[in-house]
Amino acid sequence: LNDTNNQSVLAYTVFAQPTPDFVVTKIVLTPSVPKQGNTFSAAVTVQNQGSGGGNGGYLDVWTHQRTAAACYAMGNAFANVGYLAAGGSKTLTFNNLRSGLAGAKTFRAFVDSFCGVDEWTNANNQRVLGYTVAN
Repeated sequence: LNDTNNQSVLAYTVFAQPTPDFVVTKIVLTPSVPKQGNTFSAAVTVQNQGSGGGNGGYLDVWTHQRTAAACYAMGNAFANVGYLAAGGSKTLTFNNLRSGLAGAKTFRAFVDSFCGVDEWTNANNQRVLGYTVAN
């Protein structure tokens, strides 16, 4: 057999998972342990980690959700992030969130950013905070 004629070579490149430009960097609940049947507030900070400024799209929050949010998912509340310069951040406050029944809960904040190519990597553009609702 003639080895130079019965094979072919294809070069390819493997890229790292994309990093979203807009990410949730901090969540603060007030009070940190809400009481059953009451409301609480959440201050959520979004940062633009990209190399240029842009519109951060929407920040959706859930007061109890166990799994990662998908693009265009509707939260318990949402706010428009608006324009952020490269490296800039903005804290958005959500008031009157319902605490629900007593027990362990999960607070999730998700930056949709219009579901651009780099934004749908759910593990990167959202943050989860465990909290407890007291009797």
